[in-house]
Amino acid sequence: GVDCTVMLHKHHYVSAAIEHGFDPMMNQGGIYQQLAQMSEKYHLEAAIEGYPNGRNIAAKLSDYRVYLFFSQQLGTDASLYLNNLRSNIESELNVAGLAHARLERHDFLVLMRTLLCPQLESMDWPDVDHDEASPLSHAIPSGNSLFSAHDLSVDCEGSDADGHPFKTRIINCHIEKWPDELALWQTPDLFANLLRPEHGIPCSFLISLTIRGVNQDKMIARAKSRAKSLNANANAIQLFLNPSARDEGQAWNFIHEESSRDNLSLLPTFYNLMLFTTPDKEREVVAKAIGSYRQLGFELQQSRATQWVRYLASLPFFMTEGFFKDFEALGLIKTMTHYNIANLMPIVADMKGARSGLLLPTHRHQLFFLDTFDNKSLPITNFNFLTVGSSGAGKSMFQQAQILSGLALGEITYVIDLGQSYKHLCELVGGTYID
Repeated sequence: GVDCTVMLHKHHYVSAAIEHGFDPMMNQGGIYQQLAQMSEKYHLEAAIEGYPNGRNIAAKLSDYRVYLFFSQQLGTDASLYLNNLRSNIESELNVAGLAHARLERHDFLVLMRTLLCPQLESMDWPDVDHDEASPLSHAIPSGNSLFSAHDLSVDCEGSDADGHPFKTRIINCHIEKWPDELALWQTPDLFANLLRPEHGIPCSFLISLTIRGVNQDKMIARAKSRAKSLNANANAIQLFLNPSARDEGQAWNFIHEESSRDNLSLLPTFYNLMLFTTPDKEREVVAKAIGSYRQLGFELQQSRATQWVRYLASLPFFMTEGFFKDFEALGLIKTMTHYNIANLMPIVADMKGARSGLLLPTHRHQLFFLDTFDNKSLPITNFNFLTVGSSGAGKSMFQQAQILSGLALGEITYVIDLGQSYKHLCELVGGTYID
């Protein structure tokens, strides 16, 4: 009876993180401060327009966050059960070495305000003032936001804190056809393909997957009934009408046998992809999202006539409040094995690196700071590293940028230079060059 909602949010609210990362350089003053100011401006522009490249890749600087929400219908022991469940989940994450934090009241309100009032031009998380004596629902909506639900999208209009108008188009997509097999590596490649970077989702998005815990005895009985029905009707006429009936029967036989041995669980799920864009870019981002999913055997479609309900169902706790039963009646719930659910969970993204240092976006355009001596934020036990690249690839430029970052962090740097590649840098920062 417990629902688990896993949300992966790709967002562009990176201003505070960038400023924090460049604080050491800003505090040094002089040339370091000038370089930090130029770098901040460059990376903030990349969060809106993308990094310049000649491959038509929308390389927008972003940040990814994963959220886990657990909920169940209010009952006598619901609060105690959910608290114990949260403690168990935290213990499992600690054992796995995965960094995590509890979502406090203010952080939850900021997240909900972001999803209910998405502003594409803003680089900062929204400010939310909340009186703890009043219900949370009073602080979540923005007073000047207007929603318009359409057949293929939802529009959110309003004005920001400075009074500037904005209009965001929210597009919900569903998976129409699934691949024969699911693998863990598929999930991150759905939105940012490492081998084919031109295939990816260019805008901010939210992937929401809700799984409902159900009585497995009922699911075993359902699998048995389904397998029996398909096997009994696997005659020539039925096979002519449904050529895949025999394969379906064999699959349900396997599911029934494995679930009876407690090797497999069947769970109902709801999956939704929510895209945040502008009306003029709607076709482009939808086409790229569909193409990105298709590369891995998924057929993604822009949902029709269910945009508003899918939008609400993707938010925390809505499925528990009655949406799950309604969606089952509409045929929007898909029953999956626990193995496929684990592989489909949107929990895989790139490492975020240190708290400050050299800003190096990852292949998935994740905000990443490199500090090879930060053994507080990172599990570093060996401070040696090697930079490898072909001639002209930018090894010296990378090293010079890392030297500047290290000097700003208070490191003492010695360079053995062949060819005087670092002479100008040495003079620029007031170092001593021995020829």
